[in-house]
Amino acid sequence: MRRESVARRRVFLVSILISAMAAVGGAQPTSPSMAVSPEPGPPPAPMMVGQPFPSLKIGAIMPLSGNLAAYGSSTLDGVKMMADEINKTGGVGGRQIELVIENNEGDTVKSADALRKLEGLNKVLAVIGPITSTNAMAVARDAQNKGVVLMTPTGTNDKITEYGDFIFRACFNDSFQGIAVARFAYEDLGLRSAVAFQDRTSDYSVGLCKSFSETFERLGGTMMPMESYKQGDTDFVPQLRKIRRAEAQALFVPGYPPELPLIVNQAKNIRLEATLLGADGWDNSDLTDNAGHNLQGSYFSGAFSTESKTPELEKFLALASARGIDDPRSFEALGYDSMGLVAQAALHAGALASFAPSDLASQRRALRGALASIENYKGATGAIAMQPSGDPLKSLVILRYDVAGDGIKSAFVKVVNP
Repeated sequence: MRRESVARRRVFLVSILISAMAAVGGAQPTSPSMAVSPEPGPPPAPMMVGQPFPSLKIGAIMPLSGNLAAYGSSTLDGVKMMADEINKTGGVGGRQIELVIENNEGDTVKSADALRKLEGLNKVLAVIGPITSTNAMAVARDAQNKGVVLMTPTGTNDKITEYGDFIFRACFNDSFQGIAVARFAYEDLGLRSAVAFQDRTSDYSVGLCKSFSETFERLGGTMMPMESYKQGDTDFVPQLRKIRRAEAQALFVPGYPPELPLIVNQAKNIRLEATLLGADGWDNSDLTDNAGHNLQGSYFSGAFSTESKTPELEKFLALASARGIDDPRSFEALGYDSMGLVAQAALHAGALASFAPSDLASQRRALRGALASIENYKGATGAIAMQPSGDPLKSLVILRYDVAGDGIKSAFVKVVNP
């Protein structure tokens, strides 16, 4: 009986190996309509009685408490939305996605601890997150050294993907959106002078202010002396008064709550007349709930507009509505697309759940290769082609905040293509 059992296990492992090799040699990754199903090919390897297919473990590092909790919860909602829909329709090649979630509280040390736990103890195939540039850069080197795929949904700093070929993002980078907002301000709005107001403790804010300022000046605009603040500040009136005295036509503030709504409200309270400009961090209910009508007439860059009418976006909006999310924004959509990209790559790489710990490293490498080769993934935020750098080639939108009834809503202005 023992020899027969050993022989049967060997047959099972060989059949699994053949199935994975066939998947690695399959077609180029494209976007799933929703379910992630294999391309036509050999039937899956037979399962042995008493040995169910293991789950596909995907880690997630999100700030689920602290100042950025609203952004973390929104992003995780999108990740779960896609994972649940894939599982409901058959999983990834028959494997159910199992999310292993870690709360980094928006902290770099806790982000690093979370990555080590997910990679080593939980043995996940890939990690989605962290969502901020500072936290993503705090873990990117370790993820690269350990050979585990890191997919940040919303970390935009240019340097994130420079850590190596296991590091990816689902969003555009700061160079692209900083350039896009500066060009819009100069060419579309006709503004000729601006001030950048940066959070000097945020890699996201520093990178965007640099990109915006360089582009605005290159176009012929005048950048007034930069002002700065740090996370935790609550009084921004001294800096805003300097900006008012400079009579700049635009104020560019790439940041996050809780500081961001305070800046907007205090700017209006001192009657600052400059047009307010922002980046993708402005696309969140924490800002609109706390700044309200003071946002009217401001512009910012976003990952998508709900006014787009693609089938993929319509599906995303329907799924969000079914979960009680009536106004999904960029962070939900980018979490959703991040999970979709990882699942699609896992299918085509044959990088399914680990059958033996010694095989996990090769599965992670296969996943990395499949992600890097994605050419036409159709997601909620539009078409995505992954570049060798790990950065997606994708469009962004310019949005404007307008009063809508008793509240404030973002309205589509234009698409900016790469």
